[in-house]
Amino acid sequence: MQRKKKILLFSALFFLVVCFYFMQETYAKYITTSEGKINAKIARWNIKVNETDIKNNASLAQDIIPTFEKSENIAENVIAPTIKGYFDLNIDASAVDVSFTYNILIEENDLISDFIITGYQIGDNPIVNLTDTTEITNDILLDDTNRLQTIRIYFEWYDEDDNKMDNNADTVVTIDNDNLTLNVKLSFTQKK
Repeated sequence: MQRKKKILLFSALFFLVVCFYFMQETYAKYITTSEGKINAKIARWNIKVNETDIKNNASLAQDIIPTFEKSENIAENVIAPTIKGYFDLNIDASAVDVSFTYNILIEENDLISDFIITGYQIGDNPIVNLTDTTEITNDILLDDTNRLQTIRIYFEWYDEDDNKMDNNADTVVTIDNDNLTLNVKLSFTQKK
């Protein structure tokens, strides 16, 4: 009888192992893998400033040309004390697929500390006076109907009683220099 129990136990164990083997094969038949690709269009970032695509350019293709107010005492297209004028920055965001903030920083010129930025105007909006800063910040949003902005920046060679330079300093600048350069730095940051 002992032998029959051993054979029965051995047979049961054998059938149990065989069952597990076939169950594993059965479950393995239903395990599969698959892969796919996500294909999405990358947002455009083609900002133009004064007709220059800035994506691949660190500087504008052409110098920014100022416009001076007419004066009967100052020749055209030159700067001198009391001259006023403006220059335009045209930002074209029509080929940009995100909202962004632009920042315009106009660095003061060390030669003529009285040559100052007095204000700016975006499109037909009112002029914003600048007193303590030469920085302009604004947004162009994705849902804006007009994604072209003209920023007119006003300047003057300030020459009043409280100016920094006296007449002698003004004269030295004009004797020692032929041109005045202002650095205009623009940065563009995508809004989150």
